[in-house]
Amino acid sequence: MRNSEQDGSFKVSDKRKFTSDGEPREESSETIGEAATPQAKAPAAPRTPPTEPTPPEAFQMTFETLVLSLSSTAMVQLGLVPDPATNQPEPNLPAARQTIDILEILQQKTKGNLDESESKLLDNILYELRMTFLEVNQSIQEPR
Repeated sequence: MRNSEQDGSFKVSDKRKFTSDGEPREESSETIGEAATPQAKAPAAPRTPPTEPTPPEAFQMTFETLVLSLSSTAMVQLGLVPDPATNQPEPNLPAARQTIDILEILQQKTKGNLDESESKLLDNILYELRMTFLEVNQSIQEPR
């Protein structure tokens, strides 16, 4: 058993390299309640601000990934893809209509600013979602 365990006392060492003001400490270890032992210390390296990590190229947000994300959301809302939370297809036509409307707004507001592949992608997705919306809506309204 150590001496501190026998007499009920304990020793706390502050090993932080910087003060609460962000300044480098002169000593690498301060002991509260006891004198610190001076140690030779290398000069502090200059501080550089942290940088945000760059996401891998596959996960960078582009216009195409935005459109595809909204399209995937609409497919879940149309009941074509099982809801990730319940693993069941749950059509929500008002939500699907809103997502399709968002894509239509993007189409209107970006007209003339998209390259050919972006424009074709948006046109094709909107066409497919509109047709699917009509089919799902019709199948829900038809008596079985």
